[in-house]
Amino acid sequence: MATVNAQPLFTYGPHKVSKETFLRAYEKNNLGGKDAAAMQQYLELYTRFRLKVQDAYDLKLDTMPSQKADLENFRNQVIGMYLTDDSMMLELVKVSMANSKRDIRLSHIYIPFNGTDTLAASDAIKNAAKALQQGKSFETVAMEFSKDPSVKLNKGDIGWISSFTLPYAMESLVYNTPIGSISSIYKSSTAYHIFRPSADRPATGNIHVAQILLELPENAPSKEADRVKKLADSLYTVIVAGGDFGKLALAFSNDNASFNNQGVLQPFSPGTHDPLFEEQAVMLSDKNIYSKPFRSTNGWHILRFLRRYPRPTDINNAEDIAAMKTLIQNDDRNSLIRLSVLQRARKATGLPPETSEDEVLEKYIAGLEQYDSEYAAQINEFAEGNLLFEAMQRKVWDKSAGDEKGLQQYYKNNSGRYKWKESVSGVLFSSTDASVLRSFHKKLTAEPETWKGLILLENGAVQYDSSRFEIDQLPLKLPETKSGLITEPVYNKTDELHQFFYVLKTWPANVTRSYEEAKGFVLNDYQQVLEDAWIKELKKKYPVKINQAVWKSINR
Repeated sequence: MATVNAQPLFTYGPHKVSKETFLRAYEKNNLGGKDAAAMQQYLELYTRFRLKVQDAYDLKLDTMPSQKADLENFRNQVIGMYLTDDSMMLELVKVSMANSKRDIRLSHIYIPFNGTDTLAASDAIKNAAKALQQGKSFETVAMEFSKDPSVKLNKGDIGWISSFTLPYAMESLVYNTPIGSISSIYKSSTAYHIFRPSADRPATGNIHVAQILLELPENAPSKEADRVKKLADSLYTVIVAGGDFGKLALAFSNDNASFNNQGVLQPFSPGTHDPLFEEQAVMLSDKNIYSKPFRSTNGWHILRFLRRYPRPTDINNAEDIAAMKTLIQNDDRNSLIRLSVLQRARKATGLPPETSEDEVLEKYIAGLEQYDSEYAAQINEFAEGNLLFEAMQRKVWDKSAGDEKGLQQYYKNNSGRYKWKESVSGVLFSSTDASVLRSFHKKLTAEPETWKGLILLENGAVQYDSSRFEIDQLPLKLPETKSGLITEPVYNKTDELHQFFYVLKTWPANVTRSYEEAKGFVLNDYQQVLEDAWIKELKKKYPVKINQAVWKSINR
């Protein structure tokens, strides 16, 4: 004998709905609790839904070109959500946030190689590592072995870096190497590397500055060097005295990328600019806006602080998580997620190991509804929702809208249901600008009978809605109900508008609405009548039978 859990919750004709399917729909669509009354109400709604969707299938609405196109467009919109690895993304978010909390001062030994000819480079990096193990200073070993052109000047010290500065494999190696220690040898596609983190600090985030650059070659004659330095000092004096930085940048800066934009540079993070430039920029803040003139290999600079953008590092903050995911998706670490998806796709498709990545993913995507139950459920939910809309359009909405005779007859038979509450005819005036509305209110109060002409003079700055309103539907309270009343302007927080109301006429309660006044209500009720008749026919075609034993197991 089948257990309760193996039995369907209900059947409609030959079709079955499981307890799990019903509960999944209930939990997704019902905002109430799991009390018996709410569950019973939703059961009725859900059985009606299933009947209407089945009728759509019987009518072959799913074969319509528009339905197929809509479904294909939806697939394309959501499939990216399922070509990822949420657990790996979360782990990358956590690690990247941890790394983003600090910058690291880094020294580097770099030995490149060409193609597959790595023997000489391999021997050199091993000798460098051996020298470090024997106690030689990193600076000495870098000067002896590193092929980085800047090593003669920096002795291997490449300055501060932040997360997302290096390729992720290098970043992981650097951030997992204790301060003052030597990393293991790292082989990239073009070189061997050894790193030494020498210090760390709280992350500076992305720094946004403007600059005035006075270009000066390193080998410039002393006379020219003195002239440019004096100009830099003069500009700095003008700036701190209140001079316009943007205009001075336009007139004097040699930075072609920024001089005509008030000197504003793109925000940058440590490890992406000249270390001396970054050192000066990092020291700036709201309280220290301008740098003194300083010289780099490019010339003399004066910097203006604009803003600092902290990296997203709060794992409990949804906005920070979303921002970090965006950074990851645009970084090489995202390839780890692609690799994970590819492994999942190979396992699901069962294709031979030698099958190309593109072929594996193509087959996986084509059969994703078979491989991923969550994706299949979302696609099915959209398809059935779209079918329901089409069926309702044909069976209820279009039919009711086109049946004027039926609507009038329904109104005639039920006119007593359509009564006005206490109401007023009048005009609701609105504006986003409080001062504009107050000015208009003053003019209207002086000449209320000319409101139609006055509103035209506002050129759209004041909007109006002239109609008959039930008093409890007005967005503001009337101090009294009398013709000629003009309320004081008030602010409507919900609509973010300043409003007042002009009462033209008052109406008592319980007056029957005319057909035209009640048509919206009549149409809604008539549609319900048509839908109920449709459901009645469908229940004859597909008798609904509730399995009470399973139903009781849900309501325990």
